[in-house]
Amino acid sequence: MTLLTGFAKRKITREDPTILAGIFSSKNQSKEREYLRKRVGKEVLDDVFTRSITFSDGQKKVALCNVDLLITTRDLYQRVLDRLSQRGLDDIDLMLTATHTHFSYGQYWDNWGAETFFTGKYDPAVFEHLVNNITDCIVESQRDLKPSKIGYKSTTVKEVCGNRSNVPAKLDEDLKIIKINSEDGAYCIASYSAHPVTLWGNYWGIVSRDYPGVLEDLILQNHEVETIFVPGALAGSGIAYEEPEGKERLERMGKQLYDGFSSVYEGIEPVDDNVIDFSDRVMTMDKTQIDFLNRFIPNEIGNWILSFLADKEFLISGFRLGDIALVGVPGEYGFDMNNSVSDNSPFSNTVCISQTNGYSLGYVHMPEFYDLPPEQRTNLGTYEHTMGLYGRNMGVKLVDSIKEILEDLQSP
Repeated sequence: MTLLTGFAKRKITREDPTILAGIFSSKNQSKEREYLRKRVGKEVLDDVFTRSITFSDGQKKVALCNVDLLITTRDLYQRVLDRLSQRGLDDIDLMLTATHTHFSYGQYWDNWGAETFFTGKYDPAVFEHLVNNITDCIVESQRDLKPSKIGYKSTTVKEVCGNRSNVPAKLDEDLKIIKINSEDGAYCIASYSAHPVTLWGNYWGIVSRDYPGVLEDLILQNHEVETIFVPGALAGSGIAYEEPEGKERLERMGKQLYDGFSSVYEGIEPVDDNVIDFSDRVMTMDKTQIDFLNRFIPNEIGNWILSFLADKEFLISGFRLGDIALVGVPGEYGFDMNNSVSDNSPFSNTVCISQTNGYSLGYVHMPEFYDLPPEQRTNLGTYEHTMGLYGRNMGVKLVDSIKEILEDLQSP
């Protein structure tokens, strides 16, 4: 059997005014909710897209689909699967990821907590706009599959990401690249671990893919290669420099990552490897457990507040592509978990992807992060501590689930 792949891309930029999603800090904290309601995308710096690559060995089909949004949700993922089934694709496995740009559309999560704090008032028209475009993109990507070869390389790009939360672990500064050579041309998957928030400052009304868009555009311009960017370990990973602000910082960061990409891309030698597989695990939690909130309010009240954000069930997904394993986490995976995963992975190359098939976990770190005394945390560290929706031991439980998925993918 031969590995077959197909690629598709659709623009999702909206003409109608739409509230943008993302956590932010305004000068007047008492007006944050009012500010969120008014944060409308009035100017398009660069268009936003959904992109899909379908992989097949002639029997199985797996689609990796990315959308330029803050997060994916379980409802969005499930509705897309339902639409695919209606169109005769009930045999396709899906990893649906979000770039995590803080400068794309909100209003697609019908959830009181999310609407109040970071996605804006739910609008069924926005949700349907996304479902339709994502579904169409996946359908198009599997319509005309071509024989393909794959290759992998990672390269370290320093002085780009920073430890924004004082996490007691080594930063993940590796740009991971999966090169796919098809009879129809070349495309690739790129992953890096840094929050796409370069436009923080005076650019809140701008629609943009943030630095992943600059990287994708430079690769397309200089190599004629379409790229799907997937976010790596986002929890704890910020931007290494505060200056310059806005568009200059956006272009600088994208260019630094592109320089790293271009230094190794042409040297990646794709090989024939038709082994693909897919595995997932449904994890179930009885309740949220926020140690930080419990210092200030009773446990029952804290759990009730966060129950509006947290799911009781969530999906961890894994996809094998030859000797490469991609693992999708429904939340923001911490770089302090990398060693626990990669050191125990049976695969030569393992890529963990945040924001996949939902946003159920919030931020996830290993216990050492939650044990830091408050005076050793940054403001963003306190925020990530609060948004760890299942407490200090969730990282260990998640690593165990990822190990089980990797073992499943390795089994014949």
